[in-house]
Amino acid sequence: MVKFSMGGMGGFELPAMIEPGGGMGNLIVALSGIALTMVIAFALTMLFWKEAPVPAELSAEPTPAPAEKELLKKEVVPSPIEGRGLSNADLIPSGPSRMAVASGKLDPLSLTGQDYPARKAIDYYHRRREDVALFAEMGFQVYRFSISWSRIFPKGTEDFREGEEPRQVCYAAAHHELLASALAVELAHEIGPDNRVGCMLAAGNTYPYSCNPKDVLAGMLADRESFFFTDVQVRGYYPAYAQKKLEREQIRVPSQAGDEDILWRGTVDFVSFSYYNSMAASSDPALQTTKKGNIFATVENPYLKCSEWGWSIDPLGLRITLNALYDRYQKPLFIVENGLGAADTLKDAAVEDDCRIDYLRDHIQAMKDAVLLDGVDLLGYTAWGCADLVSASSGEMRKRYGFVYVDAGEHCNGPLTRYRKKSFGWYKRAIASGGEDLGRG
Repeated sequence: MVKFSMGGMGGFELPAMIEPGGGMGNLIVALSGIALTMVIAFALTMLFWKEAPVPAELSAEPTPAPAEKELLKKEVVPSPIEGRGLSNADLIPSGPSRMAVASGKLDPLSLTGQDYPARKAIDYYHRRREDVALFAEMGFQVYRFSISWSRIFPKGTEDFREGEEPRQVCYAAAHHELLASALAVELAHEIGPDNRVGCMLAAGNTYPYSCNPKDVLAGMLADRESFFFTDVQVRGYYPAYAQKKLEREQIRVPSQAGDEDILWRGTVDFVSFSYYNSMAASSDPALQTTKKGNIFATVENPYLKCSEWGWSIDPLGLRITLNALYDRYQKPLFIVENGLGAADTLKDAAVEDDCRIDYLRDHIQAMKDAVLLDGVDLLGYTAWGCADLVSASSGEMRKRYGFVYVDAGEHCNGPLTRYRKKSFGWYKRAIASGGEDLGRG
């Protein structure tokens, strides 16, 4: 039997995985470029969870920052925002404008008549006890959750200053986030020597579209875009290809004396990653125009079927990705996101989501093969996303991932009643059997 923890993923941003048994010795944190104040606040919160009261500045309603006040005046966001400041999710609508706003190409203040389902979503904040009880019923051995950035930084951060070059600012911020990650690793180890701190990336190997060497190079370069920051967090220094990239683009990283030592000392203990699909790359300009799929556009792979939303379905790609990451880093791995977005139908208080069961079964089997046949060191697996939620990529409630159906309606104005899907019982059996019972049942 393969021995690793199986559970689910309840959100994103500053994820933490808590294993059964409690205590700081069982804390596993995955960092994906987080400001220093935030990770220290989280670590100290976990350390003194039962001993210290919540600071007044975090428990009280935050005073809106000037920019937020302006947004509230324009009624772009609802007021008040319970217990937190304004977040990106409040301003990113569903529909065709979503990615333009999310990428900073479109000013959210310029929009009218938009739908913002993520403002309420499935109301996990108020229903968390009910939802966690459902996860416990499934037998979760590990649960990845998140703390909203706007509860830690209710007043937000500074905007770009006039005249600043956006790429330069972004890379400077990234450098300081990498330093923050390294310092957080050190802090966690000081708090408890048995604590393990990892990083997280959106993974999925990029295949060359053909055996043309130019396509092979295109695939390699695409993968490097994903590995850039993880290479620093795992190895403790900027890889040569990254230094050359910064040099070509005339980007100056604001490194100070001692930065290199901080990065070297604060390398992570494991690598966590999300996997939904593999990708393909081609050097052919004609094929470049056919890119489609999810947030990370890719040339269509003719050997793979796709989901309703155009995401390729590639269970073997998970095994390939696991091996690629383990060969590259020689660190334990943790799959923290994996799932299928599908338009489920609620009928007579039941959901027959066999397509999700098939997807997860095939991916879990590929994961087992990577461990048993290839020797990959795997800490665990958390599926995305436990209960239905608003899709991060499309902003839709219709694109569902969970084992629990949430009757929210497309605009999240429904009763929010929870229903166990067919996959709920299937995943419960899979966990109880240590991944051995993967049949539909």
